[in-house]
Amino acid sequence: MKLRLRRSLFCALVLTSFTALAGAQSASEAWQSLFDGVAQVDDQHNSIAATADGGAVVCGFSYEEDAPGSGIFVPRAAVRSLDASGQVRWTQVFASGAFGGTAFPTRVALQPSGRAVVGGATDFGEDWFVVGYEPSGVQAFATVWDLNSQLLAQPADLALDAAGNIYLCGDVSDPTFGAAPAVAKFSSNGTFLWSTTLDATLQLTTVRGLGVDAGGNVYVAGSLASGFAYDFTVAKLDASGTFQWTRSHGSIDPSGNDFGLDVHVDAAGRVLAGGYVSNDLMTSMDASSVAYSSTGQLLWRADWDGPNGASEFVNATAFDDFGRILLGGWRFSNAFDREAFVVAFEPGGTLAWSHVLAQAGTDEEVLTLATDGGGAALAGGISMGFTGRTGFVSVLRPDGTLAGSFSYGASAGDTYFLGACAGDVGRWFAAGQLAAPGTAPDGLALAFDTGALESFCQAGTSSQGCVATLGASGVPSASASSGFTLTAGGVDGVRQGLLFYGLNGRAALPWGTGTSFLCVKSPTQRTGVQLSGGTAGNCDGQLSLDFLQFVAANPAALGAPLQAGAVVQAQAWYRDPPASKSTSLSNALEFLVQP
Repeated sequence: MKLRLRRSLFCALVLTSFTALAGAQSASEAWQSLFDGVAQVDDQHNSIAATADGGAVVCGFSYEEDAPGSGIFVPRAAVRSLDASGQVRWTQVFASGAFGGTAFPTRVALQPSGRAVVGGATDFGEDWFVVGYEPSGVQAFATVWDLNSQLLAQPADLALDAAGNIYLCGDVSDPTFGAAPAVAKFSSNGTFLWSTTLDATLQLTTVRGLGVDAGGNVYVAGSLASGFAYDFTVAKLDASGTFQWTRSHGSIDPSGNDFGLDVHVDAAGRVLAGGYVSNDLMTSMDASSVAYSSTGQLLWRADWDGPNGASEFVNATAFDDFGRILLGGWRFSNAFDREAFVVAFEPGGTLAWSHVLAQAGTDEEVLTLATDGGGAALAGGISMGFTGRTGFVSVLRPDGTLAGSFSYGASAGDTYFLGACAGDVGRWFAAGQLAAPGTAPDGLALAFDTGALESFCQAGTSSQGCVATLGASGVPSASASSGFTLTAGGVDGVRQGLLFYGLNGRAALPWGTGTSFLCVKSPTQRTGVQLSGGTAGNCDGQLSLDFLQFVAANPAALGAPLQAGAVVQAQAWYRDPPASKSTSLSNALEFLVQP
C-alpha cells in the first residue's frame, strides 16, 4: 500500500467553513476536532455517537507502523471521546491478529450505561471484533469472533438492544468461498452468545443493515437474488437467532438490482426499511421505503422519483421512533452531474418533503444521514470537483428547509463525511476525514448547534382535525422568575387542557390507539388546568404558561429551583372526548436552561 506523506502546518491553512444562504439559516458550527495518528499517515473517522453530557464518541481507523523502521503500515481502530466543547477526553487504539494487530471499525454505539461499543473486522477482515470502553476510557472488554471468513470483509452494521447487547451483521464465506449473510450476538459485556448464517438462495443473499426490537428480535435488510437480479429484502430472526421470515419487493424490471440498506423498529413496533429500486426498466432508480408489521405484514411502501425522472441512488438512511423514514444519496441532474438529495416519508408512506442540496462541485453525494425526534436532519457527504473533493454538511429543519450548509477542505484535496448523529437540544455531530492536496488525511469530527430550543415528537390530530403546536417565546433563564412562555396553538376550541414537563429525556409512547404520542419521560410535572378559549368546533384554542413563573411560584415543583444547564422537555395535553383515551397531545419542546 502506498501511503501519502504529510505536509507540515497544512491544517490551519485548509480547514475552512462557510455558511451559504446566510440570511435564511440558523445553524452554526460549535467546534471541530482533527485527529492525526502517531504515524502521521492515513486517519479517518467513520462513525460518531452523542454522549449524554453534550459530547461525542467517534471511531475510525489510523494507520500505524507494524514495527519501528519496518515500513509496513497497518490499519488499527481508533476511538476518541470528546467533551461538549470538542476537547479530547481520551483516545484508545484497538487491534488484533497479523502484523502486530489490525482492525477496521464499522460503527460506534453507546450502551445505556454510557459505555462506548465499537465493532468491526480484524486480521484484515477474516475475523470480527467488539470492544467496549467505559466513559473514563478504560477498556471494559474486547472479544474477537474467529469466523475464519475467506471474504476478508468487515461487518456491514452494528446495533444495540435496550439492554446493551451487541449485534453485528455482514457477508461471510466458508472455505469454498460460498458467501452468505451472517448475524452474531454478544452480551452487553462482550460475551459471544450466538450466530446465524442465512440461506443465500432462499432467505437473504447479501446484508447491509440491521435493527433490533424491544423483545430482542433481529431484522436485517439487504437483497435476495432473483434470477439475474436482486430484490430489496427484509428478514427477521427471533431472539435466539432462529430465522422467521423474509419479505422482498423490487422493480418492474426483471433484471433490476434493488437494495435494502438499513432497517429500524419504531416505538409502535413497525419494521421500517430504506433503500432503492429500479422502477423503469433500467432507465431509472428510485429511493424506496417500506414498513412491515413484526409478523411480516406489509403496512406500506413508498418510492420517490425526483424531478425529470432521473435516477436516485440511496447511500444513507435515517429513522425516528414515530415512523418517519429519511433517505439520502445522489441523482442525475439535467446535465448528468450528480446532485445530492434528502427525501422524507411520513408514517403511512406519505411524502413529507424532498430537498436537492446545491453544493459547489460538479458532483455531490450524501454519504451519511441522521435525524432527531422532531423530523429535522443532518446530511453529510462529498462535493466532487475536477481536481478533488470537499466535504459538506447540511442541516435541514423538520419541514425540509435548509437551516445551515457548511463546506470543508481544499478544492484539490480529499475531504468527506461518513458518519452523523443527533445530540440533545439542537446539537448535531458529523465525522469523516480532511486532507489537503498531496497529503494524508486526518480524522475530522464536527459539532453544530441550531439553538437552545428544539421541537420534537409528532403532534396528534384531534377528532375535529386540529393539530396542537407547542412553541415558546423568551429566554429560559435560571436567574429569571418570568419571561419564558410556552404556548400551544391550534388546540380544539373550548377544551380543558394543561402543559406538563419533565427532566428525564424524550419518549415516544403511543397515546392509546390515536395519532398522539406521549413524548416526555416520567417523572413529569403537571401545571394548572386551563380553558383553551376560542370557538367550539374550531381549532382556534390555545394553552399558555409562563414556565419560569410557574417554577418560581411552586418551590416543590419538579426541577425547582432551576439550574443552568438543565434540559427540559414540555408538552401540551387537552380534552378530546371522541379520541382514544378521550384526550390528544401536541408536539413537544426540549430546551436548555440558560444562566
